[in-house]
Amino acid sequence: MLNVDSDRFLEIGNSFEKAHSEHVHYGKLGQASTKIITMKPLIKYGTTWLNNHAKGSQAT
Repeated sequence: MLNVDSDRFLEIGNSFEKAHSEHVHYGKLGQASTKIITMKPLIKYGTTWLNNHAKGSQAT
């Protein structure tokens, strides 16, 4: 079972951004920078990422 109570969301987002830059769009709103990410691919990636990293941490 996948534990979504994780503090690794920033790590997942950064990994997704590097692996799937076609789903990330940047812009500016006044002085603020914006980042728009397509959600469905991010959720699918995050689920897989959490599963893979949970398996690695259980091996110890």
